[in-house]
Amino acid sequence: MSINVTKEIQKKQNRMKETWNFKLMDLLKNARLGNTKELNQFLEKYSPFAAANENYSALLLLRNFQVEHWNDERRILNSHPEGENFQWGITIARSSEDISSESHIYLPNSLNYKKLKIIGNEIEIITDKKSIKTNITELFRKLKFFKLSITEQEIENAFDTLSNEQYEEPKKLEVKHQTIHIPSTGILTYNDKLKWYEGKFNTENQIIEVSVYNAEPDDFDKLLPFVDKQMSSKFYDKILLKMESKMIALKNDLWLGEDEETGEDEPPITVEDFRKRVSVTSIVFYEDCSSTIYCSDDDIFWGHTIDINVDKKGEYKDVNLAG
Repeated sequence: MSINVTKEIQKKQNRMKETWNFKLMDLLKNARLGNTKELNQFLEKYSPFAAANENYSALLLLRNFQVEHWNDERRILNSHPEGENFQWGITIARSSEDISSESHIYLPNSLNYKKLKIIGNEIEIITDKKSIKTNITELFRKLKFFKLSITEQEIENAFDTLSNEQYEEPKKLEVKHQTIHIPSTGILTYNDKLKWYEGKFNTENQIIEVSVYNAEPDDFDKLLPFVDKQMSSKFYDKILLKMESKMIALKNDLWLGEDEETGEDEPPITVEDFRKRVSVTSIVFYEDCSSTIYCSDDDIFWGHTIDINVDKKGEYKDVNLAG
């Protein structure tokens, strides 16, 4: 890599660093509701790496992400790079009357990115050599990785499949009941915006939000007894034990900070302390009986959410940091 190219990359990184201080969903929501001033100022300042569509339902931000090498793994963190290791990516904020969200997808480092465009849900990624047309759904399906360790080759392979593929809207399922009763959780009420049943599970002075996606009748008849079995057995306790060694090692290898008052280095976290601080906040069950357990990190990972993926048999699959 030439000195000029290295300087250009560094210049782009430095320019976009302050974008991590903005609450993108708030900017977008305010614009959608009629207050466009702040978003327009943001777009003007960070163009051509920031773009929003005409109805302010989506905001894209092309920027660099921190890369950490841990053991034999290459991990991408949702923060500005502190050193030379980085990964290009796009932050996608979305806003509607139903829901707001912020997600990240990653792009190959081998390209020299020049500009982002978005019209409706159609996206154009412009480099110095080519222009790639895609859409939000395709980016999520092909470039959103649900694991901690991601190689550059995996990103390049996925990126090369982009073709602006169009996807059919999922079939709307019939909602037969506005409420359902699961013995272990009690009454769950249907949320039409999120397409799931939701309620609260009280256990040992802890409240866990439980959500169960609506499904085809045959699948739903299997799903509800499975949810009841899982929640009554407190399956999440076993799952937390499965993930803790990996997350404790991650904390002590990469996420130890410095005490703001004393300036002293944060001591390594112990198993006992990790167990005391991490708590389950919500669990989502999907149509195929798989689930995701969301945990509060009590600032162990500086405010990130710990997401644990569980397979359709109720067994631990993997764990990630989000947010």
